[in-house]
Amino acid sequence: MKKVFVLMVLVLVMLFGVNQKADAASNMLEAVKVGGGWVSVVSYINTHTPPAGGSVFIHATHQSKNPNNLTDACLHLDGRSATTVNDLTTTVLSLTGGGVGSVFPVADTVGSALINPSTMPAPGIAEGFLILENYNSAGVLGADGTLTSEAIVFNLASGFLYGQRALTVSHAVASPGGTTTIDAPGCGVCNYLPGTPAGYVYAVADNGTAGTLTRFAFLPPATATTGAYVIAINRPGTAEAADSATTTNLVAAGFNARIGLEARMDFTQSYALGVYDRLENFRSLTQVNDIVCLAQLSPAQLTGSVVPTFIDNGGWMNLAPRCRENDGAIQLCDVDGAGTELGDAAIIYKVETAAGYGMAITPAHQQWFVK
Repeated sequence: MKKVFVLMVLVLVMLFGVNQKADAASNMLEAVKVGGGWVSVVSYINTHTPPAGGSVFIHATHQSKNPNNLTDACLHLDGRSATTVNDLTTTVLSLTGGGVGSVFPVADTVGSALINPSTMPAPGIAEGFLILENYNSAGVLGADGTLTSEAIVFNLASGFLYGQRALTVSHAVASPGGTTTIDAPGCGVCNYLPGTPAGYVYAVADNGTAGTLTRFAFLPPATATTGAYVIAINRPGTAEAADSATTTNLVAAGFNARIGLEARMDFTQSYALGVYDRLENFRSLTQVNDIVCLAQLSPAQLTGSVVPTFIDNGGWMNLAPRCRENDGAIQLCDVDGAGTELGDAAIIYKVETAAGYGMAITPAHQQWFVK
């Protein structure tokens, strides 16, 4: 009888594990920004059905920082709210420290921690990613597609505005204390952003052509300011990845995946390391930015202070992460087969702004399937 009971428990554990990992997914809003005149309007729709007499919860994790401080760690806040099937919820976030808006009503807390924009040092602007998860009171995670999220982010003073729909990320166990990673769930037809396999000579998911680095184009600086918004990630289970919560779990407190973003040569066409102007003229370039969690990079940080005059009419360069190892070395991922990599890929968006015109945010890689 005891053996039968143990067998039944093992079967249930296996089934529960399959249910949790086969198609469960959460949402990632990549750039929620508040403070300094920035306002974010976050909306989500839940279609996950509650059990009889039970509830469905939406759990949010806000990882944010002053994006200009490249190596600062992100601040972590999390909490949850009850929802219902087919419910649409919208919240306005407008001040760091939660002075005006919170993601959830005051009565909904987890560990007395409300989801508010983080309290940031001067200049008081918090930017970062928001992870939303849905699960019911029986502990069943929402299947892929049962949560749809979007955000509108705007600044009334400058007139800049952009919108985003959430990207799908893997959802293994419900938060708090759960795990959300960059690896795609088991979906054979979804267009998820793939992580770079260990052993590749570059460390970013490509733009759709295998072996092609992210070719990053600049508009003429007099026309628009071209920078980059970058989220450092580390994929669990790769050869040298540090499989710790702080580098692989997007909802972990103290999330500190770390990469070095660098202008790189294009191995497929043997371009030299550097930057090109609009007339195919070349200049060498070895600019590296060390990034923890996330960062907003200015044009001068991307290219170095002397390059912008070279690309007065616009230009392009190869931009990709390089692995940051625990001994401080920045190098090609798995180049030595040793050490521990604290980050092996990145989510990169090109940000272009022009006073009087507006803002454009373009993913510099293949997108996930959008929910």
